[in-house]
Amino acid sequence: TGNRAMKLKRENCILTQYTERGVIHGKLGQPFFLPDPRDKTGDRLIALAGMGEPGRFGAPELTVLVRELCWSLGRMNKRHLATVLIGTGLGNLNLREAVSAWMDGIRRAITGSSYDQEKRLYRITFVEKNPERLPPLHRMLNEEVPRQRRFGLEITYFRPSRAEFERAKQDDRKQLKKTLDER
Repeated sequence: TGNRAMKLKRENCILTQYTERGVIHGKLGQPFFLPDPRDKTGDRLIALAGMGEPGRFGAPELTVLVRELCWSLGRMNKRHLATVLIGTGLGNLNLREAVSAWMDGIRRAITGSSYDQEKRLYRITFVEKNPERLPPLHRMLNEEVPRQRRFGLEITYFRPSRAEFERAKQDDRKQLKKTLDER
């Protein structure tokens, strides 16, 4: 019965199945899109982008990944991307390198062609669950606004409100308490 449950669970892991069959390659910057099964309208997508060879992912590779992901979504008439800050996982890029590479990739995806004005993302939301990272992330995004403007990208940055900062801290405390209670 335990094996049957594992088998059923595995059969529902469509991304695992696609990876095992070689449908998802993981080549640097190669996007893969899947309709979000939670969205009844069919408008939302789950987007993946290849990070390339293991152990070789740095800021230049992140810039390419972001450029290809954002460009592709724009061509699909998507206007908003909600994402974690890819590249900042354990043992990867520091926050400053990742934020800069993200902004460079976004700029390269949406500037340079008049055709890009109609087929591009207009909004990107970074999802961060660690409340300790919110203040430095906010500071670094603010610093990117003038830097990117010098290269032709106009950014309108909406900082999280004080209430959102506090809510993130409270959610983190609740999660920590739940984890400790389960032990």
